[in-house]
Amino acid sequence: MVTIKDVEKEIESVEKETSGELVPVVAKKSSDYRTVEMINAFVFAYLFMFIDFGVHGSLNPLNILFDTVVAVLLIVLLFRFGFFKRILVPKKLMAQKVHSAAMMSFYRNGVYRTKNKTGILIYVSLAERMVVVIGDEGIHNKVGDDAWKDVISIIINGIKTKKVEQGIIDGIGSCRNLLKTHFPIDKDDKNELHNKVVYE
Repeated sequence: MVTIKDVEKEIESVEKETSGELVPVVAKKSSDYRTVEMINAFVFAYLFMFIDFGVHGSLNPLNILFDTVVAVLLIVLLFRFGFFKRILVPKKLMAQKVHSAAMMSFYRNGVYRTKNKTGILIYVSLAERMVVVIGDEGIHNKVGDDAWKDVISIIINGIKTKKVEQGIIDGIGSCRNLLKTHFPIDKDDKNELHNKVVYE
């Protein structure tokens, strides 16, 4: 069985062969999406009132209150499950929230502090099933954002198959090939960042 220790060994292995510094971050979620939750509650409340009006031909304050309470409770319940949240939250908004959370994590975890700007954040957001890879400017200037597509795809597949740790290991392995090509290890290379998986 693959464990976090195996992920950390893979980080160490890559960093012994390259000048990259990898920091994987695993977040339960990137946002609560409270605004979207409220909007959905109002939409469902109006839908229930519309149905109620169609059935009874009129609405009284008690019906309106009941429909609103039921809608709010239903949405609050549905938003507790990642599957329904992924359906009800627009993909573009979800991607923005995950990217913003990844950027904050990049700075919070000091990935920008390496001497040659060769830090890489691998941000895994479980609830959204999304992954963001951010290379510091030293790496970004050479490879750009497109270089991480395979890494992202590999890790997302790991999330979907409930093999998150293995997905991260395979994603780090994909980073190894890229780093060996563009950032081979320096003679005076030092381990500048920890080799731990961060949980947020």
